[in-house]
Amino acid sequence: IFDTHEINCVSDLTGILKMVTLRTVETAYQLFSGSTAQQTTFHDLNSRFPIKGSKFDMLGLPGSKAGELSMVLIVVPYWEVDYGNLRDLTQEGKQSPGSLDMISADRPPHYSSVLWAVLWDACKRFNCRFFAVTTYNHWTFGNFSSHLGTAQLTEQIEAPVFLDDARPSLQQIEGRHQPNVLECLLLWMAAARDPNHRLLRLPPDHVITQIEALFA
Repeated sequence: IFDTHEINCVSDLTGILKMVTLRTVETAYQLFSGSTAQQTTFHDLNSRFPIKGSKFDMLGLPGSKAGELSMVLIVVPYWEVDYGNLRDLTQEGKQSPGSLDMISADRPPHYSSVLWAVLWDACKRFNCRFFAVTTYNHWTFGNFSSHLGTAQLTEQIEAPVFLDDARPSLQQIEGRHQPNVLECLLLWMAAARDPNHRLLRLPPDHVITQIEALFA
């Protein structure tokens, strides 16, 4: 793919994902669920959810009601994140209210703070609880609680990316990660479109800290 498609900006990465990865998973989900292509196709959100100066793309999976989404996918180029992966985004911690507003204008906010703010805003606006973030070769999957008070994330998953002249064996591909990105994305799509959240439960709205546990 990279021989025929130059990667110069985030839209190039998004185009490849839509053409190969997402199309594969969307087709698989249609076969399993009997859903139509219109219900299971990721659509661009950039025009519906414009962000000035953003360096990432946003895609959305239609929800059960008009104007709603069942899942949000953010594509952020690997050259825009630390170490080319999503390690900082997946660290456990608390996002302080208004933390972006407290950062000086001459010091740009960290990418993970921006992504968390965007994820929360998008899920709030489109009544969505499931999301995923990818740099193309790193992925993480998560969901928000019912009232968007907390969120849980998987550890980042590395997709196998080989050189164009490589001849990887099946064992090399399987050994990279189990389950793989396609399987995780298929599961997340199915869970996101389940209105009762039986396939994957939402996290609780309040997480008991160690200090609170001592006085419980």
